[in-house]
Amino acid sequence: MKSRNTENKNQPGCTKPGRIRIIKYLFYCCIAAISARAFLIQNFSGSKLKDMTTNIYSKQIVIEKKRGAILDRNGEVLAMSIDSWDIGLRPEYKNQFSDYKNLSKILGISEKKLKDKFNSKSVFTYLQRKVSQNVADKLKKFQKESGTDHRLFELLKTHKRVYPNRDLAAAVIGFSNMENERTGIEKKYNDFLQGETVSIPIISVGKGNWYSDSTDFSEASPGNDVYLTIDKKIQHIAETALKKGVEKYSAENGKAIVMDPETGEILAMAQYPFFNPNAYWKYQPRTWYNRHVFDAFEPGSIMKIFLVAGAIESEYCTPNSIFYCKNGSYQIGPVTIHDTKAYKWLQVTDIIKYSSNIGATRIAEVVGNKPFYKILRGFGFGEKTGIDVSIETTGLLRKPSQWTKIDASNISFGQGLSASSIQIVTAASAIANNGELLKPSLVKKVVSGNGRTLYSSEKTVRKKILSDNTASIIRQMMKTTVEDGTGKNAKPQGYTVGGKTGTSQKLDKTGKYSRKKYLATFLGVAPADKPKIVVLVAIDEPKNKYYGGIVAAPVFKEIVSKSLRYMNVIPSAITIAANNGEKHGS
Repeated sequence: MKSRNTENKNQPGCTKPGRIRIIKYLFYCCIAAISARAFLIQNFSGSKLKDMTTNIYSKQIVIEKKRGAILDRNGEVLAMSIDSWDIGLRPEYKNQFSDYKNLSKILGISEKKLKDKFNSKSVFTYLQRKVSQNVADKLKKFQKESGTDHRLFELLKTHKRVYPNRDLAAAVIGFSNMENERTGIEKKYNDFLQGETVSIPIISVGKGNWYSDSTDFSEASPGNDVYLTIDKKIQHIAETALKKGVEKYSAENGKAIVMDPETGEILAMAQYPFFNPNAYWKYQPRTWYNRHVFDAFEPGSIMKIFLVAGAIESEYCTPNSIFYCKNGSYQIGPVTIHDTKAYKWLQVTDIIKYSSNIGATRIAEVVGNKPFYKILRGFGFGEKTGIDVSIETTGLLRKPSQWTKIDASNISFGQGLSASSIQIVTAASAIANNGELLKPSLVKKVVSGNGRTLYSSEKTVRKKILSDNTASIIRQMMKTTVEDGTGKNAKPQGYTVGGKTGTSQKLDKTGKYSRKKYLATFLGVAPADKPKIVVLVAIDEPKNKYYGGIVAAPVFKEIVSKSLRYMNVIPSAITIAANNGEKHGS
């Protein structure tokens, strides 16, 4: 008789090794199923899973450390960032919220727009950006008193860009907004000005449980401070004088620029009409941009000094060379050139002093087209100056092979070519500083938050284009223009200055020169014998009177007289007396 153990042993599937194999197979199947499910989730998740993921990590909030300031050369603040708040909204916690009227008063947002925000399908949206501390405090009080769910609003600390001087140098400084639209220095030097950013996810871990990632961004660096070469006081002087000049003659617009000829630094860049970068959207976009570097125009007779400087330097003539000026009327092909007065014979000095178009034409004929073109290129016309801005025009200077018979004549008195304000004042600075063509600069230095200088501008000489003697001769000619010629209205009390008037016709819609639209300009150096500043004034389409000596020269006079006194430049009369060994007063 067989034992019970033997009978059990012979029954299939009941042995211990068999049970272990079954459990092992089941375990492998579970592992395979889990792996397959994980693969599907990772690679082929459906819209439902995607929606779940979106609900978990619903929003990335970018926090930027404070943007660096923009300051003038003396450390006066021109642009800065102040603490402000972004107000976030989580619509799912609105519950029975209905007090849109009072919330609208606090935030200055229409009730309709608020309701649209509250009915948003998004788990997080911005209700308002860059609000003041006062508004944030009012919202906190409202939330507490109204019994609103504390999770409905999220206050996130940020910064707001402000321009404390409103429209002062606005086109130079530019603006920076929340959509990362920037102009001016704000755009060009954004990499220096911008603080480091940190992205913080707003995380949901289930209905009613929200929190912001506690990422520590205290080590993120703030932006660096940018110091301009602009002097706030001289900028104010230039803007005030320019506004007065434009409004007096009901002109379309105006520009004035002041440069230090020894360094190439821009001390003032004024343009009118102004705009306020704190509310830039209220102004026409054309007012936002720095027209001194962006726009090119036909400069008129101020170009004569560059022709004469090059002609004397290349020995085509001397200051005493005499040219026959055709009694005020000179025909070139089908075109007749006129002077405001009839002159027969004029020395080169008098051609500049009386601004004779025919005299300039005769000098250009002696020089010849190719050498004349070379003279203008030597002064930097037809190419960028290299000033530190985002956009700069080259102006227009066609090659001499493209000139018609009349072109050399037109170009000699500033028509038939175009140049920007920065090109003209840079070229004139070469006359003021004994012949060095400099690279102009608008930024003096960049300083980090800990006081370390990251960048410092240096004087850059592009080339030597005039001898000391030639530069001195041209300055003397410019001086006689103010004392006895067309620039008498530019002479300030106490200082000797040199200058050149310009009056150019503008093109009309048909492409012909208008007899009603003019550009009045004045270009000058001060003091005349040892210039500290070079100033260009351009008034566009003045009404009633349009000559540069009448419209633009008085603006130059005001800028020069006030700027030199502010700079503590000793009046010329005192300097002359001191050099002669005389003493006047104490």
